Amino acid sequence: MRASEGTRRGFVSGLLGGGAVCLVGGGVLAEATKRRWVFERAEMGVPFRVTVDEPGADPERVRVAAEAALDRVRALNAIFSDYEDDSEAMRLCRESGTGRRVAVSAEMADLLGFALDVAEETGGAFDVTVGPVVLLWRRARRQRVLPEGWRIERAMEAVGWGGVELDRGRRVVELKRKGMRLDFGGVAKGYAAREALKVLVERGFRSCMVAGSGDMAMGVAPQGAEGWKIRIAALEGASGEGEVVTLAERGIATSGDVNQFVELDGVRYSHVVDCRTGWALTRRVMATVVASDAMRADAYSKPAGIFLRDDVERMAKRHGDLRVWVQTVGESGLGVERFGGAETAIR
Repeated sequence: MRASEGTRRGFVSGLLGGGAVCLVGGGVLAEATKRRWVFERAEMGVPFRVTVDEPGADPERVRVAAEAALDRVRALNAIFSDYEDDSEAMRLCRESGTGRRVAVSAEMADLLGFALDVAEETGGAFDVTVGPVVLLWRRARRQRVLPEGWRIERAMEAVGWGGVELDRGRRVVELKRKGMRLDFGGVAKGYAAREALKVLVERGFRSCMVAGSGDMAMGVAPQGAEGWKIRIAALEGASGEGEVVTLAERGIATSGDVNQFVELDGVRYSHVVDCRTGWALTRRVMATVVASDAMRADAYSKPAGIFLRDDVERMAKRHGDLRVWVQTVGESGLGVERFGGAETAIR
């Protein structure tokens, strides 16, 4: 989640109307039509885009609200980034293995608590303590050298949600194992999109959308429409432009290896790591999840791309708000499977 790293752009894209483009304060790009405003700023290493669809709204009120929403994303990056040494997450990690219990912000307690619940539910397929292994795979992509097995085994000694003790009421955390490193990259953008949407709604703009690369949070439908039309991009090599869904008051997220991967000795290693083993995925897979909010969609898109078919189906059935698309490439070509409900939110 750093400003110079672009990730997952274009996996899911909103279908927006055209208009004049102008640059406004704070590095925000605004696209305006008679009824729709679009503001964009680089946050968390990706372009974050705020769309407000409010015919007749005062442009200055819209601009102020959009900048407040994007400022909220920036503030959350200062909490969860593992690229910024002075972020709250990295300060907490420096206390790992010391036996100290650290007071944390409401946001950290909120997101960490949710992440621990998902980790337990998925048996560690999603796990924000995977940071030590993620560092190895980042280096592998940079240097184009496969991590040695013993290094992954050593890094995995510091991985495991069971090593995190969170007192949710008092907002106090202890990281019990030395060398633990939190990586919120699998959920922070969805969380930030959800929180930015709340800022817009609190300022009176209910028909709006916030998109951070492949993570999107939608408010109520634009006037005269059933919802926001969102295209689910097809996995690389597939024919066609991808399925279009119509969503309102939901979140959508996509996880896969379209842009971030490395090929070593003829094997393609994804940037997505199986937190249970420490090894990057080698099968071509992209998972898209619709959920009641963008935080949930972001988090559950990770195990959706890691699990085998039966596990994905069980996960989708367990949560009535989840709708899952899993695209894979195998010897027989491209395959797409759909799981779950959320039918009232998708047309």
